[in-house]
Formats: sequence, C-alpha cells, structure tokens
Amino acid sequence: MENLIVNINNPTDLNSVIEKAGSDKLLVIDFWAPWCAPCKSLGPVLETAVKKFAPKVILVKIDIDQNQSLAAQFKIQSIPAVKFVLDGKIVADFVGAQPASVVEQYISKLLPEAVEEQNKLEIAEKELKTGNYKKAETIFLEVLKDDPDCSEAHIGLVKCFFSDKNAEKAREHLKRIDDPKLLKEKDDLENLILLLDECEKNEGKDAAAKKAIENPADLDANFAWACCLAADKDYPAAFEALLSIISKDRKFRDDQPRKILVSLFNFLGDNNPLVGEYRNRLAKILYI
Repeated sequence: MENLIVNINNPTDLNSVIEKAGSDKLLVIDFWAPWCAPCKSLGPVLETAVKKFAPKVILVKIDIDQNQSLAAQFKIQSIPAVKFVLDGKIVADFVGAQPASVVEQYISKLLPEAVEEQNKLEIAEKELKTGNYKKAETIFLEVLKDDPDCSEAHIGLVKCFFSDKNAEKAREHLKRIDDPKLLKEKDDLENLILLLDECEKNEGKDAAAKKAIENPADLDANFAWACCLAADKDYPAAFEALLSIISKDRKFRDDQPRKILVSLFNFLGDNNPLVGEYRNRLAKILYI
C-alpha cells in the first residue's frame, strides 16, 4: 500500500502527485475529516478498491481540517467527497459514503485504458453511422485486441458485417454478446441476420424479385424480396414491402415481418427521417 495511498498536506504536494500521475494513472482524491463518521466507513472501501486496481490507481487523502485551502479550491461543501482525476482533469465525482460496487464501477469506467476504449468505440460508431463500415470494422477489431469480451465492440462488428451482407461473420460476433444491458439490441441484430439468411436462401434479390412479381399474392415470395431489398439498403422499398405483408396477414410467419421492420428501425436510429414516417404507418396498421 506504500505507493498506492498518499496523504496530502499542501497544494504543492497535490500538484506534484497530479503531474506524476499524468494520463497513466487514475487519482481517487478522498476529502475527509477525523470527526466524519461516513468518512470512516468510506475510507476502507476506497483502500480496498485501490488494491484491486493497483497499480493503475492512486488514492489521495486530504484532511479538510488541515487543508482548508484545498477544500475551497475543489469547492467541497460536504464530506466525504471523492474526486476522480485523470490527466490533470476532474473526470467524475461523488459525495457521501458509497458501497464497494459503486466505487469499483466508477474506477473501472475511468481507468485510462477504459477511457481510451470508450473513445475508440465512439469513433467507430460515428464511422458506422456515416456508412464507413469497413473503417468502423477496423476500429472495433482494435478494441477487441485489448478487450476480447467487449460486448459493445462485438455489437459494432455485427452491424458492420450486416452492412457487408456477411451473415456468417455477423453470427460469430453475435454469440459473443453477453452484457445483459445489450440483450434487446442483440435480439434486433439477430433479426437482421435472419433477414440476410432469408435473402440468401431465395438466391438473392433478382431471383426473389422475379418470384414476387410473378406471384404478387405469394407472401413468402414477397417476404424474401423485402429481405433482399433491406440487405441491399433499399430501405424505402423494403419498408413498403414489409408493411404490405403485415397489412395482409398480421400473423404471417409468427410476426416476423413486423419484428424485422422494427429491428431495421432500431438499426437506422430515430434520427433517420424514414424511421419516423414508417413507424407511424406501422402503428396505423397495427392499432387503427
């Protein structure tokens, strides 16, 4: 614990610790006082967390009775107060005693590598939204080199491979998504892979279109054509075809056209003008 916990007695010492930590270590600054009961309960929790994440984290303890100028500088109004500092900047904080799970969650998200990973994920998502899915794929794969179990990166790659019509690779990464918070999105992506499978099973868009045109009452043929249109990113035509099937047979294939349509809406996002228009049209078919 010798280098993991530092007691600060003046601003100069604090500045020195912040400079040495730089962007390589996360500082957890604990503002406390000997008379503060919640401080006494939080202190051991912080120390245990620092041990767990060593050597990437340093706990800095500041007794506000002995360092009133530092307390004023950080605008401390009640204690215990914890400030998280990375690369000289306060990146998060909380007030009051917290359980170990909350403290560890803060630290795990704020570690330098976690911040770098999050930045990469955000960049990759932006590339994907602008249609640069090959570049996005490269960045998501970089994230997985450092964190093979990153569900967000696996989700990103499923989207990339869906955009590239590669159902096999998309399915490989779909299996790796195990974050409970992402299960709804995982279900949506599974529907998109089924869409690719349906198109391939019917020998591609041209063959599916021929069958649908020759047999306009054949909902199976029309469904295959709609899936191929979506795989080809012809979303207006795909949405029209899927709405037509839903309006004719709400229970067709166990509601698969509606499920795929909603999953496509979620994939494109509510900022896409098509999504708002066709969500409204779907609602009218279902509820009016």
